[in-house]
Amino acid sequence: GGLSYAVCNIIPSSDISRFAGEGKNKAVVVGTVASDTKSAIRPYDRISYSFDLKSEYLFMEKWRRVSGKARVYSIRSGSGKDNPPRYGDKVVLSGRLELPAGISNPSGFDYRGLLSRRGIHALLRARPIDRFRILGRGRSLKGRIYALKNKISGFIAMYMPQQEASVLTALILGDRSGIARRLKDKIGRASCRERV
Repeated sequence: GGLSYAVCNIIPSSDISRFAGEGKNKAVVVGTVASDTKSAIRPYDRISYSFDLKSEYLFMEKWRRVSGKARVYSIRSGSGKDNPPRYGDKVVLSGRLELPAGISNPSGFDYRGLLSRRGIHALLRARPIDRFRILGRGRSLKGRIYALKNKISGFIAMYMPQQEASVLTALILGDRSGIARRLKDKIGRASCRERV
């Protein structure tokens, strides 16, 4: 049991996480979007985005063929064009390559462990999303399902107040990311957690 777990969790030498921490961590990465793109509204009219990227090439002083996944975080300012990458898109992006934070205290949250269980061993803090270069659009069924989900979510957000829209989106689509922390706490105190 333990031996097979240890063998399965060996990170290959070509994994993108092996290059995090080299130089100034500035990197250019070519890869394919491997998850739905999540977005959230932030202060000062900014939108943050996150998605998983299956990496293929990395430039840090020289081009290298790499493997593995990285979690990408980016923003879009209020004036930028909203055209985030979708599942299956091949993209070129640049930013700071780093390792996820591990446990900082004994009872703390282990973000590195969570991502590792999902096969993700690196973070890329990318430049604003309107500066991404999309080399090709993905055309898979899964990508179209994600696009439909995002359209439904956008439609709900357009015609309902934010708090109600986030709850309805959670109930219909299973996406709880838009629910404010205070509302999640209230729901938890009301013992309705299983419904949302």
